[in-house]
Amino acid sequence: MTRIGLSCLCIGALLPPVSLHADPTPTASPTLEEFKADFEKQDAELNQVYTETMARLPPEQQKELKKSEVEWIKHRDQEGKDPGLNWLILSFKTRERIKDIRADFPLENGPYPPPGYSEAKDEGAESPRGDFVIKVFRGEGADIRRQEAWIVSKDDPSQRQRLRGSTDASSTEHFISPDARWIVRWQHDHSQKDSAYLYRRKDGLVFESITDPLSELAWEFFEKTPANKRKYKIDTKNLTQSFIRFESWSGDGKKVRLSLTGLESYKWTIHDWQCDYSMEKKALELPASLSEHNAKAVEAIGPKEVMATINGPDAYTGSGYTPIKGDEVRITIKPGERFIAAPPYADFEQDTSWRVYLKSGIECRIDRSRIRLLPDEPLMKLNYDASKKEWRKLRDKPVTQSDEAAWEAKQHGVNYYGTLVRASEGNLKAIARFDSLSDFMGGVAGESYVNVWWRLFHVAGDEIFANYLKSCPEKTRESYRDSFSIVGGDAWDPISKPKPYLKQNFPKTYEILFGKGQ
Repeated sequence: MTRIGLSCLCIGALLPPVSLHADPTPTASPTLEEFKADFEKQDAELNQVYTETMARLPPEQQKELKKSEVEWIKHRDQEGKDPGLNWLILSFKTRERIKDIRADFPLENGPYPPPGYSEAKDEGAESPRGDFVIKVFRGEGADIRRQEAWIVSKDDPSQRQRLRGSTDASSTEHFISPDARWIVRWQHDHSQKDSAYLYRRKDGLVFESITDPLSELAWEFFEKTPANKRKYKIDTKNLTQSFIRFESWSGDGKKVRLSLTGLESYKWTIHDWQCDYSMEKKALELPASLSEHNAKAVEAIGPKEVMATINGPDAYTGSGYTPIKGDEVRITIKPGERFIAAPPYADFEQDTSWRVYLKSGIECRIDRSRIRLLPDEPLMKLNYDASKKEWRKLRDKPVTQSDEAAWEAKQHGVNYYGTLVRASEGNLKAIARFDSLSDFMGGVAGESYVNVWWRLFHVAGDEIFANYLKSCPEKTRESYRDSFSIVGGDAWDPISKPKPYLKQNFPKTYEILFGKGQ
């Protein structure tokens, strides 16, 4: 498992108590030498843990550990202008890496049930033959994404084995074959991606992973199909969304049917494209019986958001909704007044009402017949100014678990709304602090966090964000450059092509990321 990106900046018990996330400002400030010494200590421990773990793992797991370590190292280093901040980041990331290796490649089965974890009964499963059950235990609070799956004997619960694999997922499901020899493990990695893994029964309650992730194999197989090569030319390595679903086992349990759903750069949608994995052939197959079904599974995406105005000489009067709270208000749009119009979301493609974003920040839906599209006009800047007022109100209120993102931030010592207010006012450390929360935001919290980040970007404005990027290491700017180059990402809704939008409305930020005149 690999965790990348800025993480919660907490140096732990070795140094005087301090956190760049803490509110109020701590009274004790560790020196640069202490920051560096703590990192070197963690780095030495990581090297020892990695070497000892590699020495005891079988070849297949050695390959898995080495791959995850190489990927982690790629994203570890930060080279900003604040040396203390960078040593702090490195120290925390290294601590987390040590925990990940020990969790993903444990020396033994470990304690059962794992301390600090509670059973997630909806994620388990029971063998069709009744000889064992799969029990899943999930952490709490800051460790909510950590989970362990165990194979437990029905006759003698004291007999059990851990199911090896990733311990980091927002949710999981397990599907056991009719002969109880195979397990498919599905997991929701984050809001844009699922994964699936195949396990074979080795002996007793011991199951071993026998392939690369089924999800990776299935998407590679899709890309190589004649239909994709000839017609769609979809590059599955650049999918904006990639989901996989378990469909069914064959009657003899020797094949598993999988379903793929994804989005490629807002050019193509893939919905419920199916294939089979054969355990005997150790390969994916495309039965002729699926040809007609799969031919309907890939579709080109129609027009996206454009500038627009009211169609006809009369003003439009109807209902709109305030940002954040979604309170209903009456609106009037005069002829000639400009706004952004976007078609219905894919799930509501039969709806004739388009999404409308007014200069005031009010959002509404208007029937397509009342809208005149102006595709040659550049998109105006979205208005999220009302967000700042709402963040101020929420800053001093108690945080509840129903506010998933704020609650997750609280678990890492961050006043979510207080940080947002300071960031919106141009505090660069507050922006960095809010950025660092991305590593801990999964599921519903992650979706909320991304939406709020997009609003913060607008509220802070071009000059403040450009100054923030100037203070960041090149790797951070590279990450933003890659993100803003993605076409069709949900993060920028309703903007499907953020790069030209950025160039039009955030010219200073654009120039830092992409260069002048690009």
